[in-house]
Amino acid sequence: KLSPEPALDAEQSLNLYRMAQEAVTNALRHGQATKIDIVFGGDRWLSIKDNGEGFDVPTTQTGVGMRSQKLRAALLQRTILWASAPNQGAEVTLA
Repeated sequence: KLSPEPALDAEQSLNLYRMAQEAVTNALRHGQATKIDIVFGGDRWLSIKDNGEGFDVPTTQTGVGMRSQKLRAALLQRTILWASAPNQGAEVTLA
């Protein structure tokens, strides 16, 4: 059972949009993904999963994009998580 979509003001909506935009851009540009699934609502505010090349999460978290996503998640009082491994795609979750 999915929870209702969160009620967001304009600033929160923009932050959520920018987070999704960053994740999709990374999947296409860096991961060479050919399929991207985006889910909004439920226990996870946002989930973006791709079938791209994947990456090593611990060594990649220092990039500007990931720092930006962490900041936006904090502004939304949420946690962002990355799950990935080389050659296994990636998933970005905002919970």
